[in-house]
Amino acid sequence: MKARAAGLGLRISGLQNFKGGDTDFTAQINEIRQSSPQGVYICGLPVDGGRLVPQLRRASPSTVIIADSTMSSPDLINTAGAAGEGVHRVFPGPQE
Repeated sequence: MKARAAGLGLRISGLQNFKGGDTDFTAQINEIRQSSPQGVYICGLPVDGGRLVPQLRRASPSTVIIADSTMSSPDLINTAGAAGEGVHRVFPGPQE
């Protein structure tokens, strides 16, 4: 992912991790906010993303949230509620 992002001219300002089942993302969100990103790319299970997205929206409402294809399940929206609306999803494309 890092190499592809660099090839597209994107700058990765930081990487944060969480564990499946986590419910408090305060530490990760604080780190994210310090780097003032234009967007955040999240990977994980849809239910975990559904818990992360509302917290991220409250902390940084204007940040674009992009989720990997595994989060295309209705579980993301069902868990995140209204905060899950507008989360962009990316799907793997052909390899160049």
